[in-house]
Amino acid sequence: ISFYFNKYESLSIKSWEALKRNYPTTPEEAFTYSGNKLFNQERLIEMKKKCENGELLSGWVIYEHPITGHQYVIGSDVAEGLGQDSSTGVVIDFTARIPKVVATYANNKIEPNIFAYELQWAGNYFKSAFIAVERNNHGFATISKLRELYAEDQIYQESPNKWGWHTNLVTKPKMMFDIAAAIQDDLLDIPSKAILSEMQTYDKSDLNAIRFDIEATKHWDLLMATSIGF
Repeated sequence: ISFYFNKYESLSIKSWEALKRNYPTTPEEAFTYSGNKLFNQERLIEMKKKCENGELLSGWVIYEHPITGHQYVIGSDVAEGLGQDSSTGVVIDFTARIPKVVATYANNKIEPNIFAYELQWAGNYFKSAFIAVERNNHGFATISKLRELYAEDQIYQESPNKWGWHTNLVTKPKMMFDIAAAIQDDLLDIPSKAILSEMQTYDKSDLNAIRFDIEATKHWDLLMATSIGF
Protein backbone atom coordinates (compact mmCIF):
# COMPACT_ATOMS: atom_id res chain seq x y z
CA ILE A 1 0.00 0.00 0.00
CA SER A 2 2.85 2.35 0.84
CA PHE A 3 4.59 1.60 -2.47
CA TYR A 4 1.37 2.22 -4.39
CA PHE A 5 0.67 5.49 -2.59
CA ASN A 6 4.20 6.76 -3.18
CA LYS A 7 3.93 5.95 -6.87
CA TYR A 8 0.67 7.90 -7.06
CA GLU A 9 2.28 10.87 -5.29
CA SER A 10 5.19 10.81 -7.75
CA LEU A 11 2.93 11.37 -10.77
CA SER A 12 3.08 14.88 -12.19
CA ILE A 13 -0.66 14.61 -12.95
CA LYS A 14 -2.56 12.77 -10.23
CA SER A 15 -4.46 10.08 -12.12
CA TRP A 16 -5.54 6.65 -10.91
CA GLU A 17 -5.89 5.58 -14.56
CA ALA A 18 -2.24 6.41 -15.24
CA LEU A 19 -1.17 4.63 -12.06
CA LYS A 20 -3.12 1.46 -12.83
CA ARG A 21 -1.95 1.50 -16.42
CA ASN A 22 1.69 1.42 -15.29
CA TYR A 23 1.28 -0.57 -12.07
CA PRO A 24 -1.78 -2.82 -12.35
CA THR A 25 -2.72 -4.77 -9.22
CA THR A 26 -4.92 -7.39 -10.91
CA PRO A 27 -5.02 -9.12 -14.33
CA GLU A 28 -8.27 -7.25 -15.07
CA GLU A 29 -6.59 -3.89 -14.47
CA ALA A 30 -3.64 -4.88 -16.66
CA PHE A 31 -6.01 -5.56 -19.56
CA THR A 32 -8.47 -2.74 -18.91
CA TYR A 33 -5.94 0.08 -18.59
CA SER A 34 -3.68 -0.96 -21.47
CA GLY A 35 -3.77 0.97 -24.74
CA ASN A 36 -5.75 4.16 -25.33
CA LYS A 37 -9.23 3.39 -24.04
CA LEU A 38 -12.22 5.38 -25.27
CA PHE A 39 -14.31 5.14 -22.10
CA ASN A 40 -13.46 6.52 -18.68
CA GLN A 41 -12.32 3.41 -16.84
CA GLU A 42 -12.94 4.74 -13.33
CA ARG A 43 -16.55 5.56 -14.22
CA LEU A 44 -17.06 2.07 -15.65
CA ILE A 45 -15.69 0.44 -12.50
CA GLU A 46 -18.07 2.52 -10.37
CA MET A 47 -20.99 1.65 -12.63
CA LYS A 48 -20.14 -2.06 -12.42
CA LYS A 49 -20.62 -1.94 -8.66
CA LYS A 50 -24.28 -1.07 -9.25
CA CYS A 51 -24.99 -3.75 -11.86
CA GLU A 52 -28.09 -5.92 -11.62
CA ASN A 53 -28.63 -9.58 -12.49
CA GLY A 54 -31.80 -9.04 -14.49
CA GLU A 55 -34.61 -11.51 -15.22
CA LEU A 56 -34.49 -13.89 -18.18
CA LEU A 57 -37.66 -13.63 -20.29
CA SER A 58 -38.05 -15.11 -23.76
CA GLY A 59 -34.29 -15.02 -24.31
CA TRP A 60 -33.98 -11.39 -23.18
CA VAL A 61 -32.40 -10.19 -19.94
CA ILE A 62 -34.93 -7.79 -18.44
CA TYR A 63 -33.67 -5.18 -15.96
CA GLU A 64 -36.90 -3.21 -15.83
CA HIS A 65 -40.31 -4.19 -17.19
CA PRO A 66 -42.13 -1.78 -19.54
CA ILE A 67 -44.03 1.16 -18.12
CA THR A 68 -47.08 2.53 -19.90
CA GLY A 69 -46.37 5.92 -21.44
CA HIS A 70 -42.60 5.48 -21.58
CA GLN A 71 -40.68 5.79 -24.86
CA TYR A 72 -38.39 2.87 -25.68
CA VAL A 73 -35.75 2.48 -28.38
CA ILE A 74 -34.08 -0.77 -29.40
CA GLY A 75 -30.60 -0.63 -30.94
CA SER A 76 -29.51 -3.77 -32.79
CA ASP A 77 -26.29 -5.21 -34.21
CA VAL A 78 -26.65 -8.22 -36.51
CA ALA A 79 -24.22 -11.13 -36.93
CA GLU A 80 -24.16 -14.15 -39.22
CA GLY A 81 -25.21 -16.67 -36.56
CA LEU A 82 -22.29 -19.08 -36.95
CA GLY A 83 -21.11 -19.07 -33.34
CA GLN A 84 -18.69 -16.13 -33.58
CA ASP A 85 -20.13 -12.60 -33.20
CA SER A 86 -23.58 -12.28 -31.62
CA SER A 87 -26.74 -10.68 -32.91
CA THR A 88 -27.68 -8.25 -30.16
CA GLY A 89 -30.50 -6.02 -29.07
CA VAL A 90 -30.44 -3.37 -26.34
CA VAL A 91 -33.59 -1.62 -25.11
CA ILE A 92 -33.22 1.91 -23.72
CA ASP A 93 -35.92 3.78 -21.81
CA PHE A 94 -35.66 7.44 -22.81
CA THR A 95 -38.48 8.64 -20.59
CA ALA A 96 -36.57 8.06 -17.37
CA ARG A 97 -34.80 11.06 -15.81
CA ILE A 98 -31.57 9.51 -17.05
CA PRO A 99 -31.95 7.18 -20.06
CA LYS A 100 -31.60 3.60 -18.86
CA VAL A 101 -30.80 0.26 -20.49
CA VAL A 102 -33.76 -1.93 -19.48
CA ALA A 103 -33.18 -5.11 -21.51
CA THR A 104 -30.50 -6.89 -23.55
CA TYR A 105 -30.31 -9.83 -25.95
CA ALA A 106 -27.29 -11.67 -27.35
CA ASN A 107 -27.20 -14.86 -29.42
CA ASN A 108 -24.32 -16.04 -31.63
CA LYS A 109 -26.27 -18.92 -33.18
CA ILE A 110 -29.43 -17.20 -34.43
CA GLU A 111 -29.82 -16.56 -38.17
CA PRO A 112 -30.34 -12.93 -39.24
CA ASN A 113 -33.87 -13.43 -40.57
CA ILE A 114 -34.96 -15.36 -37.46
CA PHE A 115 -33.44 -12.62 -35.29
CA ALA A 116 -36.13 -10.29 -36.65
CA TYR A 117 -38.71 -12.25 -34.64
CA GLU A 118 -36.77 -11.53 -31.44
CA LEU A 119 -36.76 -7.82 -32.22
CA GLN A 120 -40.48 -7.99 -32.99
CA TRP A 121 -41.15 -9.61 -29.61
CA ALA A 122 -39.13 -6.98 -27.73
CA GLY A 123 -40.68 -4.14 -29.73
CA ASN A 124 -44.19 -5.32 -28.87
CA TYR A 125 -43.30 -6.02 -25.23
CA PHE A 126 -41.79 -2.58 -24.76
CA LYS A 127 -44.85 -0.63 -25.88
CA SER A 128 -44.23 -0.45 -29.66
CA ALA A 129 -40.58 0.50 -29.22
CA PHE A 130 -38.73 2.27 -32.03
CA ILE A 131 -36.19 -0.17 -33.53
CA ALA A 132 -32.89 0.79 -35.17
CA VAL A 133 -31.07 -2.11 -36.85
CA GLU A 134 -27.55 -1.81 -38.24
CA ARG A 135 -27.85 -2.59 -41.93
CA ASN A 136 -24.18 -3.41 -42.51
CA ASN A 137 -23.65 -6.87 -43.96
CA HIS A 138 -26.19 -9.32 -42.46
CA GLY A 139 -28.49 -6.57 -41.22
CA PHE A 140 -30.30 -6.41 -44.55
CA ALA A 141 -31.89 -9.83 -43.95
CA THR A 142 -33.04 -8.82 -40.47
CA ILE A 143 -34.50 -5.52 -41.65
CA SER A 144 -36.29 -7.15 -44.59
CA LYS A 145 -38.03 -9.69 -42.35
CA LEU A 146 -38.70 -7.12 -39.62
CA ARG A 147 -40.55 -4.92 -42.10
CA GLU A 148 -42.94 -7.84 -42.67
CA LEU A 149 -43.49 -8.35 -38.93
CA TYR A 150 -43.49 -4.89 -37.40
CA ALA A 151 -44.95 -1.44 -38.05
CA GLU A 152 -42.65 0.22 -40.59
CA ASP A 153 -43.06 3.66 -39.01
CA GLN A 154 -41.41 2.22 -35.89
CA ILE A 155 -38.30 1.03 -37.77
CA TYR A 156 -35.41 3.46 -38.29
CA GLN A 157 -34.86 4.84 -41.80
CA GLU A 158 -31.84 6.89 -42.78
CA SER A 159 -33.83 8.19 -45.75
CA PRO A 160 -37.03 7.12 -47.58
CA ASN A 161 -35.24 4.34 -49.44
CA LYS A 162 -32.57 3.41 -46.88
CA TRP A 163 -33.72 1.28 -43.99
CA GLY A 164 -31.55 0.73 -40.95
CA TRP A 165 -28.52 2.38 -39.38
CA HIS A 166 -25.32 2.46 -41.44
CA THR A 167 -22.11 2.24 -39.43
CA ASN A 168 -19.26 3.75 -41.44
CA LEU A 169 -16.13 5.89 -41.04
CA VAL A 170 -18.30 8.97 -40.52
CA THR A 171 -21.07 7.65 -38.24
CA LYS A 172 -19.03 5.25 -36.10
CA PRO A 173 -16.64 7.75 -34.44
CA LYS A 174 -19.51 10.16 -33.74
CA MET A 175 -21.79 7.57 -32.15
CA MET A 176 -18.95 6.12 -30.06
CA PHE A 177 -17.72 9.52 -28.83
CA ASP A 178 -21.33 10.46 -28.03
CA ILE A 179 -21.88 7.43 -25.81
CA ALA A 180 -18.43 7.84 -24.22
CA ALA A 181 -19.39 11.41 -23.31
CA ALA A 182 -22.68 10.14 -21.88
CA ILE A 183 -20.80 7.71 -19.65
CA GLN A 184 -18.38 10.43 -18.57
CA ASP A 185 -21.21 12.83 -17.68
CA ASP A 186 -23.48 10.21 -16.06
CA LEU A 187 -26.17 10.60 -18.74
CA LEU A 188 -26.83 6.90 -19.34
CA ASP A 189 -27.69 4.24 -16.77
CA ILE A 190 -26.34 0.79 -17.69
CA PRO A 191 -27.13 -2.04 -15.22
CA SER A 192 -25.62 -4.67 -17.55
CA LYS A 193 -22.17 -5.93 -16.56
CA ALA A 194 -21.74 -7.41 -20.06
CA ILE A 195 -22.10 -4.01 -21.76
CA LEU A 196 -19.78 -2.31 -19.29
CA SER A 197 -17.16 -5.06 -19.76
CA GLU A 198 -17.21 -4.48 -23.51
CA MET A 199 -16.74 -0.76 -22.91
CA GLN A 200 -13.73 -1.45 -20.70
CA THR A 201 -11.90 -3.19 -23.55
CA TYR A 202 -12.80 -0.74 -26.33
CA ASP A 203 -9.77 1.14 -27.62
CA LYS A 204 -9.79 4.39 -29.62
CA SER A 205 -7.90 2.65 -32.41
CA ASP A 206 -10.99 0.51 -33.02
CA LEU A 207 -12.96 3.57 -34.14
CA ASN A 208 -11.54 3.16 -37.64
CA ALA A 209 -12.19 -0.57 -37.87
CA ILE A 210 -14.96 -0.87 -40.48
CA ARG A 211 -14.33 -4.31 -41.88
CA PHE A 212 -16.28 -7.52 -42.16
CA ASP A 213 -13.65 -9.92 -40.86
CA ILE A 214 -14.19 -11.64 -37.52
CA GLU A 215 -11.63 -9.73 -35.49
CA ALA A 216 -12.90 -6.28 -36.49
CA THR A 217 -16.08 -6.41 -34.41
CA LYS A 218 -15.81 -9.38 -32.08
CA HIS A 219 -16.38 -8.69 -28.36
CA TRP A 220 -18.30 -5.41 -28.80
CA ASP A 221 -21.69 -6.56 -30.11
CA LEU A 222 -23.73 -5.33 -27.13
CA LEU A 223 -21.77 -2.08 -27.10
CA MET A 224 -22.56 -1.47 -30.79
CA ALA A 225 -26.28 -2.12 -30.21
CA THR A 226 -26.25 0.24 -27.21
CA SER A 227 -24.50 2.96 -29.23
CA ILE A 228 -26.94 2.64 -32.15
CA GLY A 229 -29.92 2.86 -29.81
CA PHE A 230 -28.48 5.81 -27.92
